Amino acid sequence: MDRRPWLGFRQRPEDTDESVRGLLLEYIDGTSIGKGTLKASAASNLRYQLDCLHSLDIAHGDFYPRNMMVSKAGDPYLIDFSSAQLWPCRGFQMKKKRFDSYMGCEKSALEYCSVSTPEVGTPSRLEDQ
Repeated sequence: MDRRPWLGFRQRPEDTDESVRGLLLEYIDGTSIGKGTLKASAASNLRYQLDCLHSLDIAHGDFYPRNMMVSKAGDPYLIDFSSAQLWPCRGFQMKKKRFDSYMGCEKSALEYCSVSTPEVGTPSRLEDQ
């Protein structure tokens, strides 16, 4: 297999000095937050998930309510990491300060969704509309 330098995620760990990072994904039986309600504790859980990503220098990249789900049990999940950015990224010309600012905007977007959207932050379990 041709080893292209920009395809770092396909390199064998022993062939690179960079740390190996990945996301474990699973099927979620639930609905997007636009179609249900989210408890305050669930919003807090989403904050924690986002903080964990950001602590690893991963920006979600498409942080909108359509990319947040609530399982039938009421547990929140971030979904759709197809636009995620990893710092530093090969070929990624953004300065670290700007990247950190972008991650701050993701946190602001979560706070906006948690407070401003009628379906989000309602203190009840998931209720399909």
